[in-house]
Amino acid sequence: MTHHFWNQQRGGDIINAQYDYRPNYNGNVVVFRDGRSKGKHECFLLLIDPDKTAVLQSLKQAADCALNPGASGKDMVLAAVKLAKENGAINLSLTDNSTKHISDSKSFRLANMYFLTTGQTWYESILPDLYPTDINTDIESWRHIVKTNTWSTLSRRLGNVSLPVDISDIDIGQAGSAMLVLARIKHTGTAFFADYENKLLVASKISSLYGINWRIDL
Repeated sequence: MTHHFWNQQRGGDIINAQYDYRPNYNGNVVVFRDGRSKGKHECFLLLIDPDKTAVLQSLKQAADCALNPGASGKDMVLAAVKLAKENGAINLSLTDNSTKHISDSKSFRLANMYFLTTGQTWYESILPDLYPTDINTDIESWRHIVKTNTWSTLSRRLGNVSLPVDISDIDIGQAGSAMLVLARIKHTGTAFFADYENKLLVASKISSLYGINWRIDL
């Protein structure tokens, strides 16, 4: 039998965020559709299998996802992890398809922007114990590259690119200066990463982190 009902999860230690969630029991699989009001697309979809492995199948931030209007995407990820733990999951897997939309025609992958500016993906910044499950993913090698790239080398590979920030105070020949420049650009909130995402990856000599599978042990 499939049961449909609404319940309320209060955030507490999840940074005071509050979410409504609806669990559906479909055979032995528990499916949690979390956030937003009835009739709207869920904010996240969490599946817990009989073997107690959980999958965060989708995640989409919207203004009405949380009862607390100040809640963020980070709060939602932490709520999903807490929900998985409370229901006995031993690990949680996810595929990083996080995307930031600048406009109807411009967007970029959050994983790539975060990795180029911090050396970790957006999900890693929230869940530091995440590890990739794809065999051919050389995350640590890419992490070393972005943390040691110089802006002088990266800018030469990029070619003619207009920067939305002043970088005159940065030693562009110093190891790690590329990350400093890109981090400064990140804070401008411009369309720079949407315009140059692919070129930045090629110039940095790393692959895209979009679509990579991750897991965290609970």
